[in-house]
Amino acid sequence: MSDLLSEVPAVYLQSHKLDHYIPLLSRELKPEGYDPALIALASLNTFVALTRAAAKSSEIALSWRNYKVGAAVLAYNLGTPAMGTFIGANIKPQPAGGLNLHAEQIALAKARINNLNHIFGISIWGDPADLDANPSHSPTRIPCRRCDKMFSELPEVKPETLIVSSNVDLTVCELYTVEELRRYYQNPEAHGPVSDMPCYSLADDMDDTEYEETVFVPHLLPKIIDLYPSLKLD
Repeated sequence: MSDLLSEVPAVYLQSHKLDHYIPLLSRELKPEGYDPALIALASLNTFVALTRAAAKSSEIALSWRNYKVGAAVLAYNLGTPAMGTFIGANIKPQPAGGLNLHAEQIALAKARINNLNHIFGISIWGDPADLDANPSHSPTRIPCRRCDKMFSELPEVKPETLIVSSNVDLTVCELYTVEELRRYYQNPEAHGPVSDMPCYSLADDMDDTEYEETVFVPHLLPKIIDLYPSLKLD
């Protein structure tokens, strides 16, 4: 399998208003550098915006059967240093042959061309009713087997990379790592990713307090602490 990111045509890598590239303080100004665990903590509030961006990006999808998927990634490079969020949408204009680009594929390719080599989080939005991509009837639009294989082959995607997948009306989300998604696809008895969370607080009418009470504290924060042992409290 060739590197799928290199197969994305340049026209689909053009910047969108939802894409953001953010230079960080240089190492001369911040000589101690950046701790990935602290970046993880600082990035938690970004997941609401990331999921909304994934949903919004589906509007630019191009599908012969009007099946739309949106994705957004949060990435960084501590050598540059810089961070960024980038979106993608599925592109499949005809049923057979021609282009067949997945939303995650385009978002990750944008991160790469911006020299961001560590994917911290991926958000996916779409209809989970597509049984070809969701054979175990997960309640959210989880990455398909092709994307799971792509994640395992890309150096930018880490086993601890977080994934938040949601259904179309943002009433259900699932939270898991790339490693947990891999185990899901390796286990024929599995019925979905290993951990989940409510995401009704990602709706536009929820405020920051409701978000913290329903997502940040009970779900995302414990996940981050488990993934980064240096954050554990004695």
